[in-house]
Amino acid sequence: KNLNLSIIKTKMPQDNIIPLTQNLALVLKKCSENEREPGAYALGCACASISDMDQLSKALKQHIMTAEPASWYSRHAQALAMYAFLNSTEVSTIVSFASQLIPAISAHVADDKTQIKLVGIQCYGVIIKRIPSTEPQHFQIMQSILPHTIEALQSTPPETKPNTLKLLKSLAKSAPNVAQNNLNKVVPLVFACVKDKNIQIKLSAERCLIHLLQLNQGKSNVLTNYLDNCNDAEINKSLGDYVKRVLSRLKQDS
Repeated sequence: KNLNLSIIKTKMPQDNIIPLTQNLALVLKKCSENEREPGAYALGCACASISDMDQLSKALKQHIMTAEPASWYSRHAQALAMYAFLNSTEVSTIVSFASQLIPAISAHVADDKTQIKLVGIQCYGVIIKRIPSTEPQHFQIMQSILPHTIEALQSTPPETKPNTLKLLKSLAKSAPNVAQNNLNKVVPLVFACVKDKNIQIKLSAERCLIHLLQLNQGKSNVLTNYLDNCNDAEINKSLGDYVKRVLSRLKQDS
């Protein structure tokens, strides 16, 4: 637990990193609750320091993306290690391993423990934030994250719903084309949240709608096109009015 994390982040010899990840994974199985987060952070950073892609793939599968660990403690530790890895590794590595990382994160987002859900949502947030729109695989990666975000919004408890809405807002800002292609799926879910009695859910939903409908860009045609093709009579009637009464009065960069 006294491991100097700066050593991991610097030029540690590659021959030492693989044994280090193995030892950290063992320590995580036995450490106390207070040591779980720093231990998982160390494991994620250590994996991020592996330069050989084959070795990295093996380490990720063994220590961070193992299938359904038995205890929630182990699942939480893996989610925390994933978060540290995503923040510490190169963007090109995230892109290269996206097809493996995203399903692993989706399991955290779908977990029945709130703590694990929240870390999983944060992991998706890191991917959205770190991968630039100029990356050739940007659209594909954002498109693969969206279904898991929609599923989370449908099933998530109140405690994690504001974070899920903020995640969806970030995705809409980063990849507006992905959002536009799926408005019929996401707008009804988000619009339902503006009626929530929880003020954090309500406010998060309103700001999410601003970016989904590109109201911050002054593109009224997005809303018009959505309403023209919306088969839900209730939404068709009330959404336009809500935009005029409420959303148009909010700070558009919120």
